[in-house]
Amino acid sequence: MSELKRRGVLRVVLAYLAAGWLLLQIADLVFPAYGFSAEAMATLIAIVAIGIVPAAILAWVFEWTSAGLARDSGAVVPVERAKSMDRVIIVILTIAIAYFAIDKFILDPPPPVDSDKSIAVLPFINMSSDPEQDYFSDGISEELLNLLAGVKELRVISRSSSFAYRGDDIYVPDVSKALNVAYVLEGSVRKAGNRIRITAQLIEGRSDKHIWSETYDRTLQDVFAIQDEVSAQIIDQLRIELIGEAPHAYRTDPETYALFLRGKQQILKSGLMGDIEGARLMEEVVARDPDYVPALVRLSLIIWYERNNHDDSPYAGEFGENRIIELVERALEIDPDNANANTQMAWSVFFTTHDAAAAAELFEKALKKGLGDIDVLRMVAAFAFTIGDFEACIALSRRALARDPACVNCYYNYIDSLRHLGRLDEAEQIARQRVALAPGGFRGLGVVLLEKGDFDAADDAFAQISYDGERLFFQTRALYARGDIAEFETLLSKFIDEFGADMPWQVAILMAMSGDEEAAFEHLNMVFGESVDMFAFALRNPLFENLHGDPRWEHLKARAGLTDAQIAAANFTLPDGL
Repeated sequence: MSELKRRGVLRVVLAYLAAGWLLLQIADLVFPAYGFSAEAMATLIAIVAIGIVPAAILAWVFEWTSAGLARDSGAVVPVERAKSMDRVIIVILTIAIAYFAIDKFILDPPPPVDSDKSIAVLPFINMSSDPEQDYFSDGISEELLNLLAGVKELRVISRSSSFAYRGDDIYVPDVSKALNVAYVLEGSVRKAGNRIRITAQLIEGRSDKHIWSETYDRTLQDVFAIQDEVSAQIIDQLRIELIGEAPHAYRTDPETYALFLRGKQQILKSGLMGDIEGARLMEEVVARDPDYVPALVRLSLIIWYERNNHDDSPYAGEFGENRIIELVERALEIDPDNANANTQMAWSVFFTTHDAAAAAELFEKALKKGLGDIDVLRMVAAFAFTIGDFEACIALSRRALARDPACVNCYYNYIDSLRHLGRLDEAEQIARQRVALAPGGFRGLGVVLLEKGDFDAADDAFAQISYDGERLFFQTRALYARGDIAEFETLLSKFIDEFGADMPWQVAILMAMSGDEEAAFEHLNMVFGESVDMFAFALRNPLFENLHGDPRWEHLKARAGLTDAQIAAANFTLPDGL
């Protein structure tokens, strides 16, 4: 040991360890910025570790002299030379400690316990030579988003809001501010044959500081494992303490997965959830893998929209309903806790058996896993509105909008719930937010203004409605609210002549307002026919109040499973903390 001290070996080893640690820290910061993979970092670590041996040998064999490096002479190292070596070691250790302190407590301070756990996943950039591969990079991004949305403790912005920020010239602090999130995940995807390279970067939104990054260079078969690893890294980096299991991606073979992503892209391109070509692609996915839950659920949603919006759809009528139930039952058989499948089953139960209590139980189950899923939140909010639980509808709508500020469909039941509770000032505020978001919200704003007695402002709002029939309907309705009955009757006749055949629902409303109950029920029967599924949306419309108490109205309520007793039996409750 004395000889080791004399030759300065211990000093050299200590200095080497400090310098090596500092080098690795700098490399960890710099390598990702220049595209070096995890393998490059591992190689550097190995080199540093191996290098300690030659460093110790050189320190044993050689010594620093005034003339430079020379073989050890066996003489005692002068005190001044030893002190010089000590000063070198102290400088290196000081730099290393300073770097550690700055990195951990200034550049990357541990977040406070109550820090905002929120993130936006931007569309990953397609780095493939084929622009047609955009569907794949978008799909990977959305699948990561959906995976993170399954973490209850994390607020994840939905696709429709976060995917508005696309390209390589995005300024992250602007995105963070616009979407009100603390973190942003961005990246790129390169797909070539059976190989895939995914790069992901987690960025602190307000400072634009890179928190974590990684490059995954694997085969397509590993794409699901990569998604799991990225989500696990984000959970770890944000110091989220999970309650329950970490989310995991559903598995299928690479070809089926690519077809699934193409089908989703088709639906998004068409702008129609009930897109027939999208349905065809999803049917092909399900045929290839009948156990792939995301495809089963997605296809059931496509069919639900298709059968309810297109009378000539191949999924119209009983065939479509049976297909939905078949798909959802299969999904729940594989994954009983799947939030979207439970939501779909809840609506199917509600509309086929009219059992509000059974539907409420399924909706509650869906919320246990789907508190971060915008579709689940919106659909459960619609159910809460249907059964008259307006406070629950408001809570669910607010949570949905916090995750998807661009969700125009999240506003309708929200505004109507505030109206039912008499909170008209709040309703006007939310309605104006809806108008500012995108065209088409003027009818909701006009109705609120009408109920507040601000008739001129309501007229201005209704005048902005683009469709002639809808604009005339609301203008006719405004005349009745003003008490201008003569002009109301004139416009009513005009509306029925020009649009009545195509808009029996609106005719029923105007007839109910005017007190013509026979005509109102006649048109309601035209709307519902043999099915009373859509009666749920008539029940809470205050313009039908003149029909309440009529035996025919009570009969419709009973057929739809919406009598007061049936609703009371539902006993719908929200999860704690919502």
